[in-house]
Amino acid sequence: MKERTPRNRTLVVYEDETDVLMRQTISLGAPSAPNEIEDRLIHQDLFSCIDFLPNIFIDLAIIDPPYNLNKKFGNNKFSKRLSKNPFLLSFRRISCW
Repeated sequence: MKERTPRNRTLVVYEDETDVLMRQTISLGAPSAPNEIEDRLIHQDLFSCIDFLPNIFIDLAIIDPPYNLNKKFGNNKFSKRLSKNPFLLSFRRISCW
């Protein structure tokens, strides 16, 4: 395994853990009540499930952030300003921060 710097907080799933972990995950296809998804792992593209998550529900989300903050990806444009970014506004709706 690649040696990481002491401050690196990368999460690693080893090959022998993948099947066990994936069996514990869910995907959302409709709006969900908090008791249906509480303490569950959702393995899904955030754009395809964000509308199905309850308001002020998420304590921790592990997502691949938009690194190119001034670049357009399909119909989505990421920017550094929360007030102008629909993706970040949607994420704020579901998060507890």
